[in-house]
Amino acid sequence: MAFMIWQPDYEFGIPDIDKQHKHFLDLLNRFYDGLAENNMKNHLVALLNEALDYAHYHFSEEERMMKDIGYGAILEQRKMHSSMESKIEEYKEKIVLDRIVVSLTMTNEFRGWFNDHILGEDKKYVDLYKNVNSGK
Repeated sequence: MAFMIWQPDYEFGIPDIDKQHKHFLDLLNRFYDGLAENNMKNHLVALLNEALDYAHYHFSEEERMMKDIGYGAILEQRKMHSSMESKIEEYKEKIVLDRIVVSLTMTNEFRGWFNDHILGEDKKYVDLYKNVNSGK
């Protein structure tokens, strides 16, 4: 069973961003599923590596789009994006060094960030994006 299910509230109507956010949700569900695997450590490290690569790609794309539409809070977004990438890297390093007990608490933290960031911060640029791109 999925840890998180895609909700209509997550849909922005910006196809590339919606697709990328769905991919993050899939990674989160796969991470949650990995908690029950026999070779959990290797599985979770691989998923966190994938999440880091994808986060870098998605955040770069999102920030490029924000710059293109003249979004005024891009620096704040960059700080939040950088903070999340650092958090993923920190968890990965702790797992590799056996310095963390991977648990549902960690997964819930990722879920909270996903919800708060997408439904709070990312939603702030949607109207501007649609206004800028309405004539194209």
